[in-house]
Amino acid sequence: MASNNNVMNPLSYPNDQSFGTGAMDTSTENDNFEAQGARKPWLKRPGGAIVKVAPDVKRRRRNYQAKKLMIPKNPLMILNELKPGLPYNISEKSENNQTVFVVSVEIDGSTFLGQAPSKKLAQQEAAESALRGLYFDKLMDQLVKKEDEDTPMKEEDSQTDAVKNQVPEDDTPWSSLASLAMFKLAALWQGSTKPFGLVTSQNSSLNQGKIPSNPSENSTLSPCPKGKLPSNAAEVNPVMLLHQISPQSKFTEQARDVRNGATVFTLTVDFNGQYFCGSATNKKTAKKICAKAALQSYGVEYTD
Repeated sequence: MASNNNVMNPLSYPNDQSFGTGAMDTSTENDNFEAQGARKPWLKRPGGAIVKVAPDVKRRRRNYQAKKLMIPKNPLMILNELKPGLPYNISEKSENNQTVFVVSVEIDGSTFLGQAPSKKLAQQEAAESALRGLYFDKLMDQLVKKEDEDTPMKEEDSQTDAVKNQVPEDDTPWSSLASLAMFKLAALWQGSTKPFGLVTSQNSSLNQGKIPSNPSENSTLSPCPKGKLPSNAAEVNPVMLLHQISPQSKFTEQARDVRNGATVFTLTVDFNGQYFCGSATNKKTAKKICAKAALQSYGVEYTD
């Protein structure tokens, strides 16, 4: 019986030297990609080559996103967004021969007040007072929690993966508070006509709609020399006298309201680092009231 010499041994392989050539080729190909610094074909993203974004482009994109989240908004706008439909109670009273409006708003059982020589400014102050009362404590609590979270803590073995991977949440409207901060900053810069180091606290109180009080003893601005005052100062027109001793003082219209069918103008004047306000049915009289209030702090008393 003839034997079949062509039958191969199942345990032997033809061309033993070529066994594993495919694996060797793949390894060589990987080494070539690594040597060239190229991305391996199976790791390339679909859609073509990867384009690197320059650092300055990334920065501008981040600035654009931040701008959308921090658009300057006044306190009343922010409060209406967070607590829509709030009723504002408006009343008026007289202080130092000036009409002062008092606005109150109630939120969650707490009443917040604001007063100013105009209704709009009083509403703004009441809204800011409400925002401060609602979120100032939360802001402080967040700062305390942040300090506690900075300390690393060991995770318990019983903690599940779902709890570990839980995304943190926060109810504080940080973007709204950032918008308020930007509004306050813009108002402070716009209302300041002096170097930054000389801006007093009265500048910020004006932006809040507060009625400036008498000049404080700790003012950073030196007072005008009293030698400039004429002997008959109380008989001189207050606006002319104010410009005489303080040429840099400027009158600014803050608001105009309609009361009993008449338009009332509210003006302020910057004198010796302080702001003084006056309201009247015409700007000329409002300027005189502002000037009288400013000169009264300087020691000039008008009888009329």
